[in-house]
Amino acid sequence: MKTKISGVYCIKCVVDDFMYVGSSNDIHRRWSWHRWALERGSHHCDYLQYYFDYYGEMLFQFLILKRTRNLIPCEQAYMDKHSSILMNVKKRSDGKGFLHSDSTKRKMSATAKEISKSKEERERRSARAKRQWEKGLIGRKPKPTRVCISCGKEFVRPRTINGRTSSMGSCIPCAVEHKSRYGGSFNIDNLIK
Repeated sequence: MKTKISGVYCIKCVVDDFMYVGSSNDIHRRWSWHRWALERGSHHCDYLQYYFDYYGEMLFQFLILKRTRNLIPCEQAYMDKHSSILMNVKKRSDGKGFLHSDSTKRKMSATAKEISKSKEERERRSARAKRQWEKGLIGRKPKPTRVCISCGKEFVRPRTINGRTSSMGSCIPCAVEHKSRYGGSFNIDNLIK
C-alpha cells in the first residue's frame, strides 16, 4: 500500500500542456478517483473529460507539484501561475466560483424557488430536457470511433473542435510520432480542416 502524500497535483496533457490542478490529503487515492471518473466518461471537469476522450490516457501525465499540508493557498498559487493553460472550470481552489453577499444569496434563492413553482416553467424545463436528450446533448453517449490509417487501431474522435469537424485519419500517438508531417510542431489546429 502506498503511503499517503498530501499536496498539490496536476493532470497534464503532454500534447499541448493544458492542465488540471487539484489538491488532496491523499494524492494517490484522488488520482485513482480521477482515472475512474475519466474512464467512465463522467468527470466533473468537462474540459478534462473532452481532452481525455480525444487524446486517450497515454498522453496524460499525473504530476505532484508540491508536497504540503497547506493545501488551499498552495493550490490557488499554482492555479494563478498557470491560469492561461488551466482546464479547471472554477478558477478558485476552495471550489467557489464567486463570492455573493448573504442578501444576494437570499434573493437568488427566493427567485429560483418562485420560478420553479409555476407549472409552465416545469413543463418548459421538461420539454427542453427531452429535446436535449433526443439530440444527444445530455445522457451517456457512445463515443465516435475511427480506425487509424497508420497503426490500424480504433481511436476516439470528437465530433467537433471549436465548431470544426475533425478529419484526422491517424490516432494522436501516431500523429505525435510523425509530427514533422504536420509542420514540425504538433498543433491540434493542423489536424482540423
